[in-house]
Amino acid sequence: SVVSATLSPVPAYEQTTLTCAGGGWFDGDGDPAGYQVTWTVDGVLLPGVGTDSLSGTWFSRDQAVQCELTPWDGVATGTPVLSNIVTIQNSPPTTPAVSVTPSGTADQDEDITCQVTANSTDPDGDPFIYVVRWYIDGVYDASYDGQWTILSAETELGDTWECAVAADDLADEGPA
Repeated sequence: SVVSATLSPVPAYEQTTLTCAGGGWFDGDGDPAGYQVTWTVDGVLLPGVGTDSLSGTWFSRDQAVQCELTPWDGVATGTPVLSNIVTIQNSPPTTPAVSVTPSGTADQDEDITCQVTANSTDPDGDPFIYVVRWYIDGVYDASYDGQWTILSAETELGDTWECAVAADDLADEGPA
């Protein structure tokens, strides 16, 4: 018999490999622990998957995954035990690479532009948008949110401007 089935890790993402583990194995004959494993995703049985691990190719974000362990000593089976349910979480997009032009020092009559030089990717394949924020002398200024170009009239001599860009898949914002 088996007392429990535990599905881990928690939290889990589409790139996660889930593992189903039994706890409290007992066999009257002293046989070593053995299990038959079944998996469900959103309550639907996955046919032909009988291993104790399940890769992310079998599930997507927001799906509920559960395993069932049936104790088996090679001869007889025991009472099946259901694991906890793990809901697959969103994976935020990766950080894009950005640059500010002009690089280094700008003339007082030059606009400052932030641009993405290497795109983000979303591990879940979700579409995303870019969110741009500006820091002046290291202090975030929300009044410039969403502006890719800062007009020279907005700047002052001696200011240090930095842009931070994050990708947002509308569920989570990735790091900038």
